[in-house]
Amino acid sequence: MKKIWKKIDKFQDSSQWFESFLSFYEVSPSDLNWSLANLPDPFQLRDMDKACDKILDFLRNKEKITIYGDYDVDGTSGTALLYRFLNHHNPGNIFTYQPDRFQEGYGLNLSLIHIS
Repeated sequence: MKKIWKKIDKFQDSSQWFESFLSFYEVSPSDLNWSLANLPDPFQLRDMDKACDKILDFLRNKEKITIYGDYDVDGTSGTALLYRFLNHHNPGNIFTYQPDRFQEGYGLNLSLIHIS
């Protein structure tokens, strides 16, 4: 671990470190396009329109919603963002659940969905 930090410390600024990081993975900065306009259309996912309609119905009717999150970094961040957004529109009726990977394993646990 000390070797890694020594290599990182030799860089004077973060852009130099970042370029080195990208080159390690054979990615050039021009391969990255940070614009939100370049994100894929989420409605290309099957039944996304139905899912959105269902969520809107729950919000309009002030029904309870449980967000089943993942325990890794992007899952935790996504759960927190979705919770904040939904709770703003339906305060007190939004809940989260993040499984214990050691007790419940990987993937979606269908038995917990039915309990919620």
